[in-house]
Amino acid sequence: MSLPSRIEYRVPEETARVAWEIFPEGHLYMQWYETFGTLFEDRDFAALFSAEGQPALSPMRVCLVLLLQFAEGLSDRQAAEAVRTRIDWKYLLCLELTDTGFHYSVLSEFRGRLVKNGAEGQIFNRVLELCRAKGLIRKRGLQRSDSTEVVAAIRTLNRLELVGETLRAALNALAVAAPEWTREHTTSEWVDRYGPHSCQVKEMRCYAYMIFDNTKAEHLMSMVNQIAKAMQVVLGEWADEKACDIGFVQRQRKVSGSSFVQSLVFGWLANGASRMEELSQSSSNVGVSISRQGLHQRFTPEAAQFLKAVLCKSIEQVIGTQTPPDPLLERFAGVYVIDTTIISLPDALLEYWGGCNGSEIKIGVCWELLSGALVAVELLDGRVHDQHSGLQTLPVPPGAVRLADLGFFKLSELQRLSDEQAGWVTRYKGKTQLYDGEGQAIDLLQVLLATGDEIVEFPVEVGTTQRVRARLVAQRVPEEQVQQRREQLSRWESRKQKTASPERWALLAWSIYLTNLDATRASGAEIMLMARVRWQIELLFKLWKSTVDIDDWRTQNPTRILCELYTKLIACIIQHWLLLVGGIHALDKSMTQATIPIQHYAWTLAYSLMRHDLLIDLITHIGRILGDTCHISTSRSSMPTYQRIQHLCA
Repeated sequence: MSLPSRIEYRVPEETARVAWEIFPEGHLYMQWYETFGTLFEDRDFAALFSAEGQPALSPMRVCLVLLLQFAEGLSDRQAAEAVRTRIDWKYLLCLELTDTGFHYSVLSEFRGRLVKNGAEGQIFNRVLELCRAKGLIRKRGLQRSDSTEVVAAIRTLNRLELVGETLRAALNALAVAAPEWTREHTTSEWVDRYGPHSCQVKEMRCYAYMIFDNTKAEHLMSMVNQIAKAMQVVLGEWADEKACDIGFVQRQRKVSGSSFVQSLVFGWLANGASRMEELSQSSSNVGVSISRQGLHQRFTPEAAQFLKAVLCKSIEQVIGTQTPPDPLLERFAGVYVIDTTIISLPDALLEYWGGCNGSEIKIGVCWELLSGALVAVELLDGRVHDQHSGLQTLPVPPGAVRLADLGFFKLSELQRLSDEQAGWVTRYKGKTQLYDGEGQAIDLLQVLLATGDEIVEFPVEVGTTQRVRARLVAQRVPEEQVQQRREQLSRWESRKQKTASPERWALLAWSIYLTNLDATRASGAEIMLMARVRWQIELLFKLWKSTVDIDDWRTQNPTRILCELYTKLIACIIQHWLLLVGGIHALDKSMTQATIPIQHYAWTLAYSLMRHDLLIDLITHIGRILGDTCHISTSRSSMPTYQRIQHLCA
């Protein structure tokens, strides 16, 4: 092999831009480049190559990879994977974002070339020379190169990896041939030793093959594969076919249905406030070069119809994971939280979405908290009442519980849930008549005023004509919260030009809920905590609006606004799938913190979308980051919900 032609190594503009967005305060390897440059030049290794033959890979880059490999303790496979996927490595190596790297065997071949030509100390001496020039080290006698030890250490690491892979393969084969025997003769230590940690580059695939640990590991791998497949189906060939069916794409052109939706989804997933310039760059990331003007011209009514179809297809993909440990919620077969949120649109979109105050769209969501799955997502006219939405009549499995706000308060539906052996918890709706077991009307305010307890609970029958058996649970509210409620009610009176009744003012001192769960399934204090759990869906809506900006846009063009809304909702659903990999649906996890890594990796997800193995590894990597971090801090002054549950159920 011959030395490659002389190349001027500079960090590509796009690589630098993305790297500084991800690491705004810099990174060790970025600082390395700014301080030392590339350290080497290709001509420094001219003696290792012949004058003729096929040009070799850049020896400068291979040397840098060897240094990074030893610094992080990586095997050859892991180092080659890092070159392909890590933005900090690409920055130091002056590689384009789209560069796919090289085969891991190149590293072993280059080390052998160094040893064969007696150049083991060349890399070390060059680093030593630069450090001395920068004043980072002082001359203190003779320096001894340890390149032999470096080569030996990497060889040892690679051999350990080969041994681990061999034993893992043998155990997998044994688990298939004799699963019962394997389970009896193996321990959890075997999984730790020969499972994911023996080969971190392919750790999730190792999980899949460790058959003798076939619970959490297999489910996690199955979910990762399900997410990868769903993303590839919704944003791949299906999108191309649908774009042609609708007429968005009428002939073969460089912007296909899949490239169009991928550019927008991952562009806005990375930054909900992305401008056309950034979306144009996002298009280039998925392999389509288009100007911002050209992209803007494609926001047509057909594009809106196409993106709405992709959104509906993504909603059909119901993805869930395992139940996180929770001493309260795990008692139920499911915890179904339903709610809606309204987004105001320009009046020019009234023909698409009608509302009470101009054009509005209502987004309804049913979120099952134990699996984390978005069981249902529906789009409605803003004027449609919650009671007339599809969420109201959504089946709830026996043994599960539904948590809903007052918008879904309807006695016939509560009775239906009770008849189907499903539980429910809802706020008490003012002026709803209550009766005792003998049919006598209950004066709720008088009952509450007569008690000195912090939490009051008693059986009731709800409704005048249709009596629904329930349990009423009421808890006193701190004075600070009472004052906030009074201010809100005063603003309501001013806005509506109405006067609230004295009873309504007095009941502000209590939080009042109705449920069909008896005390053996949930105590009064636990019912109040479940009411707090319902706020998870409010946090989900807040997350969509703050990170993906589903209610904000940088244009006055109605059609483009419609396209942007549909696309951002697709991004929200994909973001939710990725959150599940890290178990972020658990109450002790912060969804807001978890969106940061997803935003950072959005462009990489787009680039790897149609490369299944790379996509699997990337989703796994994101899941590991989210699983190891994003914990909600404990607090004594204002305890989060998960901490309250732990204290109550301890």
